[in-house]
Amino acid sequence: MKDRPDFPVPVILDRIYKLVDDPSTDSIISWSKSNKGFVIRNQEKLIRRKIYKRFFCSSFKTFISRLKHYVSFVFAKDYLQF
Repeated sequence: MKDRPDFPVPVILDRIYKLVDDPSTDSIISWSKSNKGFVIRNQEKLIRRKIYKRFFCSSFKTFISRLKHYVSFVFAKDYLQF
């Protein structure tokens, strides 16, 4: 992460940061307009292409459950924002 704190960053947060920061994944997951959070734009593609490989989660529900330990989020009609 750009401004790393002095304490270790949990692996899941480091992996999410790298995923969100990758411009090639912008149609699936990207930074919010404020750049203070991220938006999941296509849950199905995120699950199929990224979650299984990077987060060892068997479902989106499991992924969200793990993520809840570290961040808060908002459900909107067309997307999920953290």
